Amino acid sequence: MGKLMTTTLYIVGTPIGNLSDISQRALDTLRKVHTIAAEDTRVTKKLLSRYEIKKPVISFNSKNYKNKIASIQKLLETVDVALTTDAGTPGISDPGHELIRAIEHLDVSIIPIPGASAVTSTISVSGFPINQFYFAGFAPRRESELKSLLESTLKLNVPIIMFESPNRLKKLLELLSKYAKERNVLIMREMTKIYEERFYGSILDAINHFKDPKGEITLILEPTNFVETLLEEKEVITLINKLRSEGLKTKAIAMEITKVTNLNSSESYKKILESDKKTTP
Repeated sequence: MGKLMTTTLYIVGTPIGNLSDISQRALDTLRKVHTIAAEDTRVTKKLLSRYEIKKPVISFNSKNYKNKIASIQKLLETVDVALTTDAGTPGISDPGHELIRAIEHLDVSIIPIPGASAVTSTISVSGFPINQFYFAGFAPRRESELKSLLESTLKLNVPIIMFESPNRLKKLLELLSKYAKERNVLIMREMTKIYEERFYGSILDAINHFKDPKGEITLILEPTNFVETLLEEKEVITLINKLRSEGLKTKAIAMEITKVTNLNSSESYKKILESDKKTTP
């Protein structure tokens, strides 16, 4: 007798907003599996309807995963299953990892089907040198937990990436202003959708900007030494002196410094004043 074929659990990345971002391989996979385990069946059925795919869809999310794992294991004894999340790649801030761990001992292949991710999409437009980063998932809700997170990652000196809901963004920014006010943030809202927004600036500017935000939010808190990695201190002073010699006023110089260093406007002004003091006889 030949060896029995193993079944497969496909971890399928799906769009984070724009349904056109689905890959051809993901569509082919969804068409060939027997059943799709979805974080939100309504979201996945909308995607399936767009591409005329008819498959059984079962719910698998943070509220019911403990009760659903056994039934998915049973399915995987004989058929292939695809796992999808609301948006993006399963296994990131959802119970996908619980299912994977539960079937590790079974004769089941586990295959990723790459797709969209809010994390990597935000990284790609951050402008930060992100060869390393810390992903915190959804931002801590308690002030003590956020403070602990900031203190522990400060030693790493890497960008911190967090998810947040629109109704909690203001609270998060207010807490960040207490413990990391000298650092800037990159915020992406409603990525790939009609009202997509990219914001970069100081935490205070972000508080003033996001009065009543809508949609999903991904935030990157820049590392503490980001400015120095872009331009050395002496290079900033040299640039200020060069712009002065060209006849630019302080406001115009500050704008140029902000562009090349990612200092906010007030920090650029301060840097210019410090430079003027050093060069004044």
